[in-house]
Amino acid sequence: MATKVFGRPLVQLLESDKKRRPSLEVPYIVYESIRFITRSGMDNEGIFRISGNKEKVQQLKEAFDRGEEIDFVKDKAVPFDVSSLFKQYLRELPDPLLTVALYDKWIGAHDIFDRETQTKTIKQLLDSLPRANMNVLRLIIPFFAKIAVNSSINKMDTSNLSKVVAPNLLWREGSDSIEYLVHSSKINDLVKLLIDDFIFYFPESLESYSKFCSFESKLFGHIKSVQNLAVGYLNPDTHVSQVWSCDSIGAIRIWDSQTCKTIKEIESG
Repeated sequence: MATKVFGRPLVQLLESDKKRRPSLEVPYIVYESIRFITRSGMDNEGIFRISGNKEKVQQLKEAFDRGEEIDFVKDKAVPFDVSSLFKQYLRELPDPLLTVALYDKWIGAHDIFDRETQTKTIKQLLDSLPRANMNVLRLIIPFFAKIAVNSSINKMDTSNLSKVVAPNLLWREGSDSIEYLVHSSKINDLVKLLIDDFIFYFPESLESYSKFCSFESKLFGHIKSVQNLAVGYLNPDTHVSQVWSCDSIGAIRIWDSQTCKTIKEIESG
């Protein structure tokens, strides 16, 4: 099927997606999943750990494979559905993002004792990846770091994230049970290193990450903990987006999503 998304080689899918969306540097499903979770799921406890509704995830998968335009909001998907879908997409790639060809080198990098040498080796491995793979990693690793920033609410720090994400970034078919157990732990550690040190490995993402952290820190300016986030439009004509945050006592703040400045505050009562 020409429109198939799941199980399709990354480069082929990207080439197909770019025919309809020329500005894309990553597959449409990757872009849309991250955008939706960033807007709606960063404060969900257990995001990427808690599974979504199996029926809804399957419906979304089939819709992507039919080449349909996807609107997660209109399809009534929740962040857990989309994070499960995203992990499944990564897992069903014919070749993992970190590539089977480099599997042994990744495992070897984990075993390097000297941290400076290990860091340089990991950077070299990243630089040797295909461009399409690197573009996806350049987007998703800082994205996971943003989730970890909010771990006091979502309970997903870099250690927890790496455990649920790493198996979808590197694997090798045919490994025996002992090798699988030993290597799984090492792959988890490697992915945690990528997330923890993402500014070194993906320095171009620093600006967007800093802006996000600034916004997150301002959320904690609420007197009570933030319970809900919603995205809307400040001006329907210009499509300047805004974020509404509400804390546990009902106080609401409206933010400019680009500048992170407070537009309006609505106190409870």
